[in-house]
Amino acid sequence: TLLRLISGLDRPTRGEVRVLGEDPFDNPSLRRKVGFAPDGEVLWPDLTGLETMLLLLRLDGLSRTESRDRADELLEQVGLPAAPGGPARRKVGGYSKGMKQRLKLAIAIANRPRLLLLDEPQDGLDPAGRHELHERIRQLAAEGCTVVLSSHVLHEVEAVADSVILMRRGRVLVRSPVAKLRALCAERPLVVRLDVEDARATIALLAAWPQVRHLEIESPTRLVVSVRPWEAFFERLTDQAAMGVLELRSVEPLDDSLEAVFDYVVHGYDEKVLW
Repeated sequence: TLLRLISGLDRPTRGEVRVLGEDPFDNPSLRRKVGFAPDGEVLWPDLTGLETMLLLLRLDGLSRTESRDRADELLEQVGLPAAPGGPARRKVGGYSKGMKQRLKLAIAIANRPRLLLLDEPQDGLDPAGRHELHERIRQLAAEGCTVVLSSHVLHEVEAVADSVILMRRGRVLVRSPVAKLRALCAERPLVVRLDVEDARATIALLAAWPQVRHLEIESPTRLVVSVRPWEAFFERLTDQAAMGVLELRSVEPLDDSLEAVFDYVVHGYDEKVLW
């Protein structure tokens, strides 16, 4: 709903929406500055990927030659080359979900938008496709395009976003740069996995630390530790490892993620709005 409001496809029943300073509803000049890749089935199944791109580029005012050049460029960028026998020569109805996602992205960026709206763009993509999508999003952002991405796959958002807005039931719960998300949960213990030389010997050492709330052995060389305040814990852990008191191989946060923050905020602040 939010993306349809931003793109001007829907009009708000209350309040107002401003995109680049303008009302997006029924605003063709503004739409030329916005790209939108919606979720769901929105493509023509009886057209090929190439035919889809050529049709839309022609409708946007490009000549036949310009449309073909631009279509070839875009389809190559998203991994659907239009060479003879290439996937862009096949009918869209036979595409996998991941291929349809790639085609929708090509359509969305065809007009070189200032604002790009992506609704669940990772859905259906394999790991390589998701990596390529992330790289493309970063490239677009570096070129000056603002990218708004909506997704329920929170670790995917975390991998590509500079800042996030967490919403529930139409309300904003959190608005924050990704790097500062964990600080919102400062009063919640941080759970980390330690890879050490001897888990039992390490537990005997850590049990006396006031920052340690819970200890659990996973294997002879791994243990899970719940700590708070975590800054003091990591400072002491680093010092002890540097002095050779404990053999520390790696430290892996287990709940230092967007998904963990969302879960904590939803359950801890269900009726509050955090800014």
